Amino acid sequence: MFVAQDEGYWGGGGEPGQGRAPLAQGEAVLLWSLRRLAPAVASIGPMARCPMVEAALIRQFGAAGQEIAMLLRCMAQLLAAGAARPLQLGSPAMAALTADEAGLLAVMRVPSSADHRLAPLLAGPHVATAARLLALLGQTAGISHSRP
Repeated sequence: MFVAQDEGYWGGGGEPGQGRAPLAQGEAVLLWSLRRLAPAVASIGPMARCPMVEAALIRQFGAAGQEIAMLLRCMAQLLAAGAARPLQLGSPAMAALTADEAGLLAVMRVPSSADHRLAPLLAGPHVATAARLLALLGQTAGISHSRP
C-alpha cells in the first residue's frame, strides 16, 4: 500500500540544498530502485521484476546487484503487505526524500534505529522482519554503519 508523491512534493526531505546532505550514489540507486519496484510489487506480487532496476543495481553493486534486487522485491512486498498506513514514496525522479523514505534509509544505515523508525510504518509483527531485511540490504550494499 503506497502513496506516490508527485515531483513537487518535498515532504520530510526538504528541498535540495536546505541543510540535508545528498545521498551517496549507492543509497540513491537503492532509493530509485525501491521507488520503481514498489508499485509493481504491490500490484503484481513479489516476483515483479524491472530490467532497468536490475541493470542499475548490477552496474552500481557488481555481483551483489542481483541479490540486492531480490532483497528489494522482498522489502517492497513486506511494505505493501504489512504497512500500518499508506507509505509515501516519491516518484523515481523526485529529488527529495519523503519522511517514510528517510526512515527506511536511516534503518539501512544504522540497523539499531529500526524499532523507533519502523514502528509507525508497519504493523507490529512486521517490524522485526523489516529491520532484519533492511540491515541485510544495507550490509550487502555497503551502506550500513553497523552489523545487523
